[in-house]
Amino acid sequence: MDLNSPHIVQEELKYAGSKTAPVFENISADSQEQTPTIIESLCMSCHKQGCTKLMLTRIPFFKEVIIGSFECSHCSYKDSQITSAGEIQERGVKIALQVSAVEDLNRQIVKSDAAVIKIPQVELEIPAKKGCLTTIEGTINTTCEELLYDQPARRLIDPDNAQKIDDFIGRLKMLLLVKEPFQFIIEDITGNSHIENPKAPSADPLLHTMRFFRTKAQNDLLGIETPNSQPSTAVAHPSVTPLAGEPGVAPINFSDEVMQFAGVCNMCNAPCVTNMKMVNIPRFKQVIIMAMACDRCGYKNNEVKPGAGIEEQGVTYTLFIKDSVDLSRDLLKSDSASCMIPELDLALAPGTLGGRFTTVEGLISNIRDQLRDTNFTFTGDSSSEGSREKMSKLCNKLSEIIAGKFLGEFHMVLDDPTGNSYLQDIYEPETDPCLKVERYERTEEQNEELGLTDMSTESTDGMKPLRS
Repeated sequence: MDLNSPHIVQEELKYAGSKTAPVFENISADSQEQTPTIIESLCMSCHKQGCTKLMLTRIPFFKEVIIGSFECSHCSYKDSQITSAGEIQERGVKIALQVSAVEDLNRQIVKSDAAVIKIPQVELEIPAKKGCLTTIEGTINTTCEELLYDQPARRLIDPDNAQKIDDFIGRLKMLLLVKEPFQFIIEDITGNSHIENPKAPSADPLLHTMRFFRTKAQNDLLGIETPNSQPSTAVAHPSVTPLAGEPGVAPINFSDEVMQFAGVCNMCNAPCVTNMKMVNIPRFKQVIIMAMACDRCGYKNNEVKPGAGIEEQGVTYTLFIKDSVDLSRDLLKSDSASCMIPELDLALAPGTLGGRFTTVEGLISNIRDQLRDTNFTFTGDSSSEGSREKMSKLCNKLSEIIAGKFLGEFHMVLDDPTGNSYLQDIYEPETDPCLKVERYERTEEQNEELGLTDMSTESTDGMKPLRS
């Protein structure tokens, strides 16, 4: 059974498009609306017609999936499969964990279909295969079970290789004792994999996350069209419209226009409209604000993208919150910025919450809501009592800060290596006693994560942008 078959996908889209309800419903045993799509398809065992059932659903706090089941009434062959239907992120992710204690083996991991797992100490590399929600211990045990498959027959036919496999399985089982630290690496070009941080929201010194830009070959593997894959004949296409600013073309002022484009709700997948507008922030720069509101479930979201390029230097804002007025300061957090409140051991990695144009109070509220409502590692059935209690105390502390308590007892640090974040100076042009702004040169590692190290603009010299 192939869930990527054009015939199956076409039938499923036809079915989904005929419904007024959202395409992906939350998975539930009590739901009366979730009915599978039944498709007649070819059995790959006896080559007669069997039956495929498809259901589009969402696993709460995880992602959208397509659940498929095939059964042949002629030969009794059965098969089942889960395929990811989630969004591919803008950048891939590489997560490296230094496993130094037995407790680290219990960390939950979310592995997508495109993720590759590596353990360099034993020269193990698990290629991309079906996505799953498991633990590090579960991953190693599953690998041992797969290697043991057909070992009895292999010991008779090829005893030398069978012995090598037995020795390798022994090395994998020794990892479960954690007598020596080892690295567990997930590299996912879709950016949809994750390793649990039990110390969240504090930073974990054993866990390192790096996001990277995909190569053209990786984009082709995911079916994503890149600018380099555009045919050269498109440049000379006769239907190309001249850009504003060229002779005889009136300029377009996008700052006065609110542009709209169709999309789907992030929560219920119902169709909705996203509004986009370019805004000039005084004494800063131009940004793009995108906002959407779902009429079906009431979900609202806004995101901010920089309207200009990456600055030459990074910037760090340190705000000492001494008065309720400080909570009302305007704040622009780009999607590459990290945020810390050292007094609470709270550290947000770059990319968390995306880009936001809000206030200091609004950002703290967003952090609290994200930790309380959408973190499956602390709110799911598999979370421990200790982690739930820890998260509850932190959320209560953030609520008290929002209510105006503990003023003068904490400070916030906003660090952005791209220089595209902003924190309002309410004393300007005088010196702000509560705000410290520092600009710095990026490290080689930061330039590499931002894709600046290998960036080349030679191929674009002399080219004119075109719009069709």
